[in-house]
Amino acid sequence: MKPPFTLRPGIRARALMAPGEELLWATSRKLLGYRVRGLQLDGQPQKGLASRVGMGLAGMAGDVLAATVPPADVGDSRDNAPRPDYEVFGRSPDLIAVRFARLITEPAVLCLTTHRLLVAVAVPEPAPEPEPSRGFFGELAKLGRDVATAATTQADAGHGRSTVNSALRPLTEIPRGQISGLSIEGNPPVLRLTLVDGSGFDFKHGGNRAGLERAIALANGAPE
Repeated sequence: MKPPFTLRPGIRARALMAPGEELLWATSRKLLGYRVRGLQLDGQPQKGLASRVGMGLAGMAGDVLAATVPPADVGDSRDNAPRPDYEVFGRSPDLIAVRFARLITEPAVLCLTTHRLLVAVAVPEPAPEPEPSRGFFGELAKLGRDVATAATTQADAGHGRSTVNSALRPLTEIPRGQISGLSIEGNPPVLRLTLVDGSGFDFKHGGNRAGLERAIALANGAPE
């Protein structure tokens, strides 16, 4: 199941809002892919013949890189390669969205607000300090306590999904003035966020068009 456009990540994101700033929607994303002229799916530069062919096709196709081709059908063809759940597109690696995407190197929460597109990442929990050795029977007793604690945590956090409640810290942002619009594109449909220079992001949503329409409605000020 693709990550939904819900306010579940938004609950954490609200703590990052500035005075007078309103959160419109937030979505959790795990893997970012690239559909950018001259770059591979993982964002690395194309090389050799692949690069020349890619550049030539992109030059003849004009707007193909920003067209409504479903992101799931583009990019790395390896069967075992993980599929991105959102993608950055653009005609050049120098465009706003691509430079922005370079800073996102881990799972993130992307938040559209009245002021900006904000990217936030989980604050890592501090590592516990190692305890002194207790010998065999002491370690056995500690193992029993750890198992009991883990079982309680899973029951309280919704089958172990404790990361849902982890704190967030801002990573990077794009001012709202550089966002030109939101639209639904492709089949299966994706939510496309386009910037003023023609670059942008496609967010997959498992083919659920109603969820994408809701995201656009929220961005236009509809009540939650």
